[in-house]
Amino acid sequence: MLNCRQATEKTSALLDGELTRSERWALRLHLMICHHCRCYLRQLRLTLGTVRRLAGAAEPIPERDVSALAQRLRNELNR
Repeated sequence: MLNCRQATEKTSALLDGELTRSERWALRLHLMICHHCRCYLRQLRLTLGTVRRLAGAAEPIPERDVSALAQRLRNELNR
C-alpha cells in the first residue's frame, strides 16, 4: 500500500493519465482511506482547472472573477 508521500507524488501522473492500471488501483485504495490525500488531489484538480481557464483567456480576467475564484479555492480547502 502507498504511503502519503508516494500518493502525492503520483497524483499528477493520475491526472495526466500516465499511471498503469495497478498504480491507479494502489492510489485509489490509498485515497479511499486518506482524507488528507483526497484533499490534496481535489486542490490539485482545482488549481489545474483554474490555470487552464486562465491560460485560455484572451483578455485579462476581471477582478470580481479573480475574487470569486479565490473564494472558491478557500471553500474547497476548508472542506
